[in-house]
Parts: sequence; structure tokens; C-alpha cells
Amino acid sequence: MKNRVKGFTLIEIIVAIGLIGIISAGFLGVISNNYQFLFDTKKITEKAFLAQQDMELGIENAKELIASPSNGGLTMKTLSLFEGVSVSYYELANVYDGKTYYTYVSDQRLPSIAKLNISGVSAIPRFDAITTKYLYPVSNANLKGTFTNDPATIDDLMVNIYNWYVSKPGYNIPVPRGNSSTFFYMTDLPEAEVIDRYPIFPSDFYLIASQTTADLADVSSYAGRQIILTVTPAAKSGKIGNPGISLPVHINSLPETTGLALHLDASYVDPYNSTEVLSSTNRSVIKWNDLASNIGVANPTRVATATSTSKRPLVVDTDISNSFVARYIEFNTSKDMRIDAQSTSGQSISYFAIVRGRDVGREETLFVNGSYTAKVTEAPENLIQADGWYLVTGNYTSDNNIFTMGNDNIDLIELVLYKGAVDVNVVSEHLKTKYLPLDSEATIVSLYDQTDEIFVGDTYTLPSSVMADMSEGADKMVEVTWNGSIIADSPKTVVLTGTAVTDTSKTMTLTVTIKPIILATAVNLSPTSITMNIGDTQTIVGTLEPTNTHDLSINWSSSNDSVATVVDGVVTAHANGNATITATSGDGEASSTCAVTVQSSYYWPSSMILHLDASLGTVLNSTSVTNWNDLSIENNNFKQTIQSDRPVLVDGVLNGMPIIRFDGSNDFFTLGTNELNVSSGSNEDFYLDSSNEFTVFVLTKSTSTSGNRTFISKSGGWGGSATYSFGVSGTDFAQVLRGTMNASSGNADFNIHVSTWDGGTHLYYVNGMEVDGHNDVGNKNNQSQFIVIGAAGGGNNFYYKGDIAEILVFNDHLSDSDRELVENYLDKKWLATVANSWYFSTSNDTEGWTAGGNTTGLGQVSGGYLEGNITGNDPYIVSSNSLGINISTNKNIVLRLKNSTASTQAQVYYTTTSSTGWGEDKVVTFPILPNSDYTDYIIDMSSSSLWTGSLKQLRIDPAVNSTGTFSIDFIRIVK
Repeated sequence: MKNRVKGFTLIEIIVAIGLIGIISAGFLGVISNNYQFLFDTKKITEKAFLAQQDMELGIENAKELIASPSNGGLTMKTLSLFEGVSVSYYELANVYDGKTYYTYVSDQRLPSIAKLNISGVSAIPRFDAITTKYLYPVSNANLKGTFTNDPATIDDLMVNIYNWYVSKPGYNIPVPRGNSSTFFYMTDLPEAEVIDRYPIFPSDFYLIASQTTADLADVSSYAGRQIILTVTPAAKSGKIGNPGISLPVHINSLPETTGLALHLDASYVDPYNSTEVLSSTNRSVIKWNDLASNIGVANPTRVATATSTSKRPLVVDTDISNSFVARYIEFNTSKDMRIDAQSTSGQSISYFAIVRGRDVGREETLFVNGSYTAKVTEAPENLIQADGWYLVTGNYTSDNNIFTMGNDNIDLIELVLYKGAVDVNVVSEHLKTKYLPLDSEATIVSLYDQTDEIFVGDTYTLPSSVMADMSEGADKMVEVTWNGSIIADSPKTVVLTGTAVTDTSKTMTLTVTIKPIILATAVNLSPTSITMNIGDTQTIVGTLEPTNTHDLSINWSSSNDSVATVVDGVVTAHANGNATITATSGDGEASSTCAVTVQSSYYWPSSMILHLDASLGTVLNSTSVTNWNDLSIENNNFKQTIQSDRPVLVDGVLNGMPIIRFDGSNDFFTLGTNELNVSSGSNEDFYLDSSNEFTVFVLTKSTSTSGNRTFISKSGGWGGSATYSFGVSGTDFAQVLRGTMNASSGNADFNIHVSTWDGGTHLYYVNGMEVDGHNDVGNKNNQSQFIVIGAAGGGNNFYYKGDIAEILVFNDHLSDSDRELVENYLDKKWLATVANSWYFSTSNDTEGWTAGGNTTGLGQVSGGYLEGNITGNDPYIVSSNSLGINISTNKNIVLRLKNSTASTQAQVYYTTTSSTGWGEDKVVTFPILPNSDYTDYIIDMSSSSLWTGSLKQLRIDPAVNSTGTFSIDFIRIVK
């Protein structure tokens, strides 16, 4: 016999409860009858317990039989419990007092039931049916819970329980959301910053609602507070699941929104969102959302921005010693922010600001609106918490729609403006009481001990405050005094006691280990060499050996700051050239270097040795082309001295640009040498030997259907001894390398042809597709022939019939990515469908473009150019409004720009019919060549997420942070 299992199964417990119920019912019936029957109770009780004993013995016997082979001959049944949990059981019956009672004896214990889980819990601010970014506690405003139940166990779900919590007053800063789906403030921010500035769940929250519906319908009582939602699933099987928790949602804090014209709250600027600040370390403000413009819509429709990029102020967190928690915008005389189109002109305005001035003895400027200037008036009765912050109020009649804050030494937390009548006392009192100290009634429970390490000779400053566990709310810093000092004169361990100033019964220990000085022996850098484009940044990572070096700092320097600068290992490229970055250990004992090469800020591979463009660099005699000049730095200029042999320039053939047309009889250009000049390295001879790599691009259209005809050659012709010919053979595309010709099916369209030799393989591409099986290479020696365009044999035969738009040659085998880059350039420039264009070809017609700030003298000039002067750091020109161009499918701008400034960057801003305001959320910055002639730039606008729908207006900043002149040949928007 097997050992009996200890304890009861679930079914046994149910049976036992049922029997006890029967016995209890029997007793009640007897007692309620008559006292004369009391003597019968003993017999009734005995019978009841005998019946229970019989049932228990039957259960034990059934369990032993079930445990034996074939269940001891018992007939088993199957029962489904809790929707899906199946058990096999034997039905046991027993008769008591003429009634039959049943119990089930199972062959197994119930399986463990999985606990329910929930994910993605979020509290979504809503106004009516609109999910909105920020929420005021007004009518039609509520919070909606969203979440995802675990699909693996959802069949067991009975109900979700929604608990809503509100924070204690005083937490004025919404938790940062960053701009990454992986950003989480509790783990991505320093612990001290989280504890000091944001409420901690659950210690800083109160439960306000527990329900089985997902909405918190009324948020009117929670202005200025943070709300958290927890969702807990409950199972049909009776188990409570694992709860999920949302991020806190901050409810905007104003008691009145009727007539609200402007609400700027610095605490709502997210220093970890790169669309609002430059970076978390450089908190220059890009945009400051007007919270008033978010009522009833998904996102704010108005933002304040600096009047130029150089005037952006910083957003700063209040210091830990400040009595309340908030953020402020730090202005000075060269920093400002402006917000336009406020519809305030002619309106009676009341304003409220939480602000402090930093100049003693004068009233600083708060904002300017038309002819009115608001000043920072420091009335004693309006002092906020004795921290130097004041509530400044005023009223006036506006004559303008633009407000400019700053241009003076002020710190601004909040600015509120109303149009028309408003209860000034109600708003003022609300703002005065909003900025309260956190947990002002809390007492110290205990101080946390601390440890630290320093080196011999270091100066150690004891902290004036340490972290304390408080009776209410989160931990906080409290002031302490010390019973000694730290003198680092030798290796040792020093232990000091810190005593809380406000409660001397609370103490802590600080243990400081003073370590011996260990000098660095090496600085390891990764990488040790980098190649960059102008305007790019790249980080060099430096580590010290040994790892326990006493001074872990690294000092960085550049040998040529005009080419590249370095700050904390971050290298910024400024101009073409070379620089050496040196990293030196903080103790000066070791150093290492990284070689930096800065190349053209535009995207060409550095090995370009020939660039011929039919729309640039041609010299004409009437329509005949005498010279086709090289746009690269190598001056490989082609010419034709014989009038009758000159090809002609035909205007407007491709995307409004000219091509060079060859007649197939005698037209050609010659270089006059058998090599392309290369100023650095060996000249390009198109196969002097196998190591003479090259890549050739030709954008052309053949109009011949017979004979061998040549795009470009360095050979006597197309015969078995030809070194290199590239062109067409009848209706086929063809090429010859070292005497072997390869041909593939052709067509009569404009195509991008690419021929490349890597020292071992000759490859051929048409419109980005490799032509398989057409890359054989012969073994003939190099011919001493001139390099010719449009013919072979030095210009004596195999004349080309067709149009050529552009030719580029590189003296190496380009990588696939570089080849595709050049192909994309040619495609977008010449072949892409044009959605809209501006060519500036009509005298005195700027085609709707007008000059903006820091731009003067804008006008159309002879030759078809739009020219202007740049007088400051933020110049721009804007197109006409309501362009109505579909930009959902037209993602590129082609710009031909002459940049006569030292700038290496330009920008494109835009507005659309669905996003009508200018802002940093609708801008693409691209690199340009400084002090350069006309250069074609392909600007990929798809990198800006709002480039979609219908384009309303375009703005071009032709140079950034520089002065000089510019000239634009054309602007095109293409697919």
C-alpha cells in the first residue's frame, strides 16, 4: 500500500464543509422543535458523526483503490472545473436519514492556476473624445486607462480593477517622457533627481477611486497634481493577478480657462526630448509649448521659439535648496523667446507671472507686446516662499499679436495671459499656493550612512546636506553638522558622524577611504583614426590603464582647431584637412592620439577626379560647346577646337536642364592626354595595369541603332586590342576592357551607366542593377590613346549619337554604398518626376520668394539666378504661401546653391496645411560646401516626420551662422 498523501484535497474540503452543514441543519431542527426532544439529540449527534465516519472511510478506501492499477476496478468519470481544468473522479454515495449524499474522490490534485498579467498600462488625457497631450481640469476633460491583458490567460479573466491615485501637492514638474520608446525616468535619471523632483509611488500618492470602469471621469479637483493608474486583473478562478502601473499624468494648474490666451509653464519643457531642447546636457530651449493652445485638440498648436538659434535660453531645474520644485527659463540680455499670432491686438489683457529678476535695484523686462513692456515688479506681498520668486501681475490694452519674453536678466517659471474679464484674485491666490514646499510637515526618521573614496593629497569638502528617510513622502536632503574633518595626508580610513541640524537625535556615519596615488601608464583610444564630413560629430572613447588610476579624467586637444575640435572626446569636423586628437591622462603621465581626416561636407566619395555636368561648366560659341570644364578639383577639362566637330547644348531637355547632343558624325571632346590628372597619387590611365582601379558614371540617351558608338574611351576603337571603350553597339549597351567586348540589351531612354574595375573584376550596372554575365576582361596591353568623350581612336572613329547629361569618374572601385549614393544623386537631379520647381529664368521675377530676417537685396539676376546678401546668423527666404504641393510622395528637394560664406550648414523649414506654424519640428539641416561655386544638393525631407500631406510654404536658410552672399540657380521638389 502506498503512503497516504497528507492533508485534504480541495474536493475533500468541500465535502467536509457540506457534511458540517448537514449536521448543523439537523441540530437546528431539533433545538427549534421542543425541549422535550432534547434527550433525542444525543442519538441524532451520534448518527450524524457515524454518517460522517462512514463517508470518510469510504473516501480513504476509494483513494487506495484509485492509486492501484486500473483504479482498483472503480469506474472513473470526468469533470471540468473552473472552465478548462479537467479531473478524473469516482462518485461516492452515502445515505443518512433517508437522504443520499455524494462526494467526489479525484485521482489527482488540482493543477496550479496561472496568475494573470497585464502590460502597457497608461493613463491617457482626453478632452471629449480627443486624446490630448496636456489636460486642464475643465468640463469634458477626463483620463482614460489603456492596457493589454495577457492573451495567454485572458480566457480566465473575470474583471479588471482600476485604482486611481493622486499625488500630494507641490510636485509641479511632469515626469519627463524623452523621445525614445525605451526612455523611463525612474531608471534613466539619477536617483537623486527622481527623488527630489517627482512623486514616488505609492508613498507620495493617495487612492481616489477604485472601480471596474477604465475612465476617471472628473479631474476637476486635481489641478497641479499628478495622477497614476494601476490596473489589476482578477481571474474567474478566484486569483488576483499582477497589477500594472502607468506613468504619472500631470494635470495643468489653472482655476480659470475662459479667455485664456497664453499659458507658458517651464516645468512642462522636457529636458530629455530633443525636439524641445538641444540635449539633456545642453538644455537650450528649441520650443516652449503654449499649453492654452492644447485645449480641445491633440497637441499644442502654438509654440514660443527664440528669434534666432543663438538666442535660445536654457531651461533649468530649481536648486535643491529652493523651497519648492519647478523648472524655469533662464534669460539674459542676449536670450529671448517669441510667440506669434496670439490674436490679442485690441484686447484687454490680464497677465500673471512667477518670475525673479537677477539685477538688484531695477525692474527687469518680463515681456514686450507691441508698445507695452511688462516689468518685473517685486512687491513684498507677492513674494513666493521667500526664495526671491515673485508673482507679478498687470493689465493693459494690447495693440499687437506678438509676445517676446526675455532680453533681460530674469528667470521665468510661468506666464499666464487672459483676454477680457478674469477674476484676478482667484488666479493670483491659486498661483501663490501652487508653489508649496513638499512634505512641509514631515519629520526625519533616520539619516542614511555614506561611503566615499579619495586619494592622498585630495581636498575633501564635507557635504552640507545628506539624504534622510522622512516620515511623509519621499526621501529628502537635510542639513547636517560634522564632528570633524577629512585630511588626506596618508592612506587610511576616516569615519565621521553627521548630526541633523533640525533634529540632533538623528545621526549618520560617513566613511571615507583615502587611497594611495596610482599614476596612469597608458591611454587607450577607440577608434584610433576616423574620417568625417564637415559638420559631423563622432565620439572617441578613452580608457586609462590601470583602471584604478587615481585621476580618471582625460584631457583632450586638437592639433588643428580650424579642421576639427574636440570636447570630452566628441570630435566636431569644421573644414577639409587633417587633425590629430590627443588624449592625455589627468595626471599627465600618459597620452595617445587619433588621426582625423575631414573631407568635403557634401556627400561625394573623396576619389572623384572628373565631373562633367551639361548644366554647369560649358563654354559656348552660340550653341556649340567649345569647352566642357571639369567641376572637380583636378581640372581635367575637355575641349573641341574645330567648329564643325563641336557638339551642341540643347536647353530644357531633362527637368528643365540642358544636355550636350552628339550628332554621330564627327562630334567629340578630347582631353589631349592619355591620362586623367590626379593631384594626389597616380594618374588615371583606364587600365595601365590591373591595380589601376576606376569607376565611371555616364547619364546618357543613345539615339543610334547601328554600329559601335562611344560615350567615353581610352583606346583606338572597339577592336580586339582596345584598352577601354564604353558606349553602345547597335541597340545594345556595350563596353570593352583589354580587348574583350561585353554587350547587353539596351533601350532608347536616358539611363545611368556605371562601369567599374576593382583590380580583378570588371562590373557593369544600368540604373542601379548589375548586368549579369557581361563583365569579361581580356588580356591585351594598354594602348597609348587620348581619353575622348563621344568618340574613340583619339577622335577619329566610332562617334556617339545621342545626349549626355553628366559624367563622373573616380580613381578607385567605389563601395556599393558610395556607388548607390552617386546613382541616387543622378536620379534625383535628372530623372525624378518634378512636383514643383523654381528656375528664376524671368527678369526681375523672384517667383514668389521673399527675403526674411538677416537677408537683404533679394532679386532675380541675369543668367537665371536668385541672389541675396546675408547680414546675420539666421538668414532665410520664404516661398509664396498656399503652395498646395503633395509631399506625401515627393520626398526630395534638389537645390543648386552658390555659397559665398564660410558656413558649412543650411536648413529647410516648411509648413503644411495640417501643421501651419513654423517650428523646429519641421526643419531639415544639411551640409554645404563653404565658399563654393554652384553645387547640387539632394535634400532628403523624409527624415522629418511631418513632411507629409499638402505643403503650404517653404523656407530656405541658405547659410547658418555666417555672413556673405548666396545665389540659387534652381529649387525642385521631386519624388
